Amino acid sequence: METSPLSSNQKFIAAFPSDYPKEPTESDREPDIWQLPSRGIEWCDCDQHHRLDRDIVAAIAHDVVDDPEFMSHDEVIDTAMDLWNYESVCQFFLLAIRHSATIMNGHPATRYAFERGLQIVAHFSKTWQGCPEEICSPAHDRKN
Repeated sequence: METSPLSSNQKFIAAFPSDYPKEPTESDREPDIWQLPSRGIEWCDCDQHHRLDRDIVAAIAHDVVDDPEFMSHDEVIDTAMDLWNYESVCQFFLLAIRHSATIMNGHPATRYAFERGLQIVAHFSKTWQGCPEEICSPAHDRKN
């Protein structure tokens, strides 16, 4: 008896747990973002390789955040913008921040614990590949 492709797909989908997509466990996330080597472009443009560490990100974040216990998603964006010295960013930047929030937090949120916000900025900064400038336009400006 031959099965249709639709019924095969239905069986495949039915094999996922009912709560899929599930929140990633700690072991699903990056093990230690501060130890992750940089896989993207350099965040510092002084022509010397500067390893991004927690102290650098925290110093920048302290100048951005209103509540030292939490970071809003916008404060994560602004911290990353300050780290990279960007006045405005494109949609690709914002999508990469959302991706880093998904990797480090399980999903983007309106706010994060301060330490988690730092981890999101670090993940973004260590993986940012830049944007395709020819199709880019500003989507977010730095908050004053």
